[in-house]
This record gives sequence, structure tokens and C-alpha cells, in this order.
Amino acid sequence: MNNKGFSLIEGALGMVLVSMTALAFAQVSTNMNLTQNNNDFRLNTNALASSLLGTLGSSASCTQSFQGVGFDATKAISPVVYTLPNKVIGAGIQLPGYNLTVQGLNFINYKLVQTNPDGSLVYFGDLSLTTTATKKVLGPSNYTIVVDSIYLTTSSGVLTGCSNALPVVATPTPSPTPTAVVPVVVPVVNVPVVAPIVAAPVIQPITNGPAVNDPCNH
Repeated sequence: MNNKGFSLIEGALGMVLVSMTALAFAQVSTNMNLTQNNNDFRLNTNALASSLLGTLGSSASCTQSFQGVGFDATKAISPVVYTLPNKVIGAGIQLPGYNLTVQGLNFINYKLVQTNPDGSLVYFGDLSLTTTATKKVLGPSNYTIVVDSIYLTTSSGVLTGCSNALPVVATPTPSPTPTAVVPVVVPVVNVPVVAPIVAAPVIQPITNGPAVNDPCNH
């Protein structure tokens, strides 16, 4: 084999090495981008969970967010929808600002903790958020995080309120039983009739008048 043959082989090997290096660099670059997308995806999910957590900290806003949503206590996972003005978070909702899609907002691991006098029920459990990346990521494209543990009040299978603390329901004070008024009967006592004492007339005694001179008697 002459020098020209060696040059051709060396050139071919050089091309192969350059191609392999380029492919390796491209793969490394792709993996770096996918890793960055995965980190961004998880950070955005955590940021969304923090936003939810801030609202759940207020009983008023928490109730406003979930009030009227159906709740099925017979299922291990009950999907819920988080609603605020200009913001709805539930299964299938895309959030371009976070570069993700909400796969599910679920109430899990719950148990009945209180039955209120009005018949409403209070459950305690975890609110979990599951998201799907809108960009290709390195690893699983779904991410689930527990947002918070909260109390949900339900009535007839519908959420009526939620809070971070067990709702305190005032026990109605029973109306006092009216006291019966017993009439007092005064016994009638027969009072003996006493005849009035009448003073008897005073009879003056007849007294001898003064002596009268009898003219016949001298």
C-alpha cells in the first residue's frame, strides 16, 4: 500500500471521528436543553403550587375558589377545580405563562373528621397538583406535587367551604322550656257571722220629786 492509500484511510477515519464528535456534541447539547426544560418545568409547577398555596391560606378566598365544585367521597381521588377571577385551574387547562398543562387538581388521602349540626360534612386531606410539560423534557413529562393539606366542607356532594383549620361550628343553644304557671287556689274559709252588739237603752230610775206642800194639811 502506497502513501496515497494511507492518506485515503486516514482521511476517512478523520471524517468518521469528526462526525462522531459532532453527533456527540449535538447529543450533549440536546440533553442540556432537555435538562433545562425539565428544570424549568418543575420550577414552574412549584411556582404554580405556591400561587395556589397563597390563596388557600385565606378561608374566604379558599371557599371562593372551590365553592360549588362537586366532591365524591366514595372515590380515592376526587378531581376539583380551582376558580378565581380570570383564572381556572383544573384538568386539561393550559397555562402558557407557566409553559405547562394542568393534568389534574385532586383531593386525595382524605377522611371524614366532622359532622356539623346542619348535616354538612368536613373532610381533611391533601390537595395535589399534576402537570404536563408543554416542551420536551429529559425524563417524565408529568410532575405531581402536594400543594397543601386542607379541610373541605361539603353538603350533598358539593363543596361549600375550605380552610387550613378545622371549622368551628357553634352548637345551637336549645330554647328554654317555658315554665308552666300553676294557678294558686286560695281556700275559701267560712267566716262566722258575728251579730253586732246593740247597746240596750238606759232606763233612768224614777225618783221622788220634791215635796209638795199639801194645802189640805195644815
